[in-house]
Amino acid sequence: FGPFATKADLPRWLALLGITALFWWLRRRVVQHGAAILLLWLATSLLYSFWPRSLHIHYALILLPLPFLLIGLGADILRRIHPLVAVLVALTVGLLINQQFGSELSGLRTATSSDGSLGAVERVTDRILATTNGRPYNFRLLTASGSIEHDSSPYRYLLGLQGQPPVNRADLDTYLVYRPPEYADGASRQGIVIDGLKLVRQAPPKVGPNLLVNGNFAATTEKERAAWKQTSGSSPSIRVEQGEEGVALVILGPRGADPNYSMTVIQELPLSGGKQYLVRFRYRNEASPGVQRVYLQTRGATEDYFPSGAGYVVPTTGEWATGSFLVTAAPGTTAATIWLRVNGPGKAWFTDVEVSEVLSGTAIP
Repeated sequence: FGPFATKADLPRWLALLGITALFWWLRRRVVQHGAAILLLWLATSLLYSFWPRSLHIHYALILLPLPFLLIGLGADILRRIHPLVAVLVALTVGLLINQQFGSELSGLRTATSSDGSLGAVERVTDRILATTNGRPYNFRLLTASGSIEHDSSPYRYLLGLQGQPPVNRADLDTYLVYRPPEYADGASRQGIVIDGLKLVRQAPPKVGPNLLVNGNFAATTEKERAAWKQTSGSSPSIRVEQGEEGVALVILGPRGADPNYSMTVIQELPLSGGKQYLVRFRYRNEASPGVQRVYLQTRGATEDYFPSGAGYVVPTTGEWATGSFLVTAAPGTTAATIWLRVNGPGKAWFTDVEVSEVLSGTAIP
């Protein structure tokens, strides 16, 4: 396919070239500047389809005003033909929309006003921020269909506006919002009800000692240092360094490396089935195309990877930060392996790595 990296790139290029050609054709015919600008807007927005990583729905926000502007442009064209034509088309479209979506919109308004209005969301987020006093915290919204991230977007947006967005860590206080209040175990948990929403503060779990050997990479004996094993990558690219924050494992991905090229350090440890464990670590990295991850692989009756099979993807940060997640070992689990990995180019630091059994506390839903 010549310049096309994959077969899927061909229709993208054709679509982009087609819109560009249409823009130039309209420009030569001296059409309205508005139509040409809208076409150029659409063409440039298609460049997102060439993004080499995962595409997320919010990437399309740049296109959100476009259909409304196109509707306005069409209405202006109809108005120029005859004002009565524009009125008749607008009435017809309105009736069709009401017939198709009227009942759904009515149901949405009823549900929103009863248990998720903007006022209720604001009062819940204000209560959370007043309780945290600037400390980092977790957040979960539990609805009748489960904990769904897009349902929690209004809460996270308002919390972020105050400069205190929630973080994804299992070793912190977690604020649970039940909608409706009696969903799952919400009725039996102690909390406060705000406009049909129940807010529950869940303390972080209490854990036992670290099951890993040399989790801070500061061991002085060869036996302790040998607990960590390198499974991929070259030796000069994986080493232990002394820094301002103490001793840390450093993984340096080669420049220009393929994103699938991995450098990994692991340690094996015993685990018991049916028990819960907290994985916690400190990390730092440089902004780069590479990805820093932490996995826990459990073995026994079944083999699973946590979290969610893809691992804990570490955010890009030039400062030291803490990450953590909970793991529930399936019945029959006898052992586990923790993976510290970097994919692609970049530089990453790990230290204070812990795997501890949860002695008391409840898992984050």
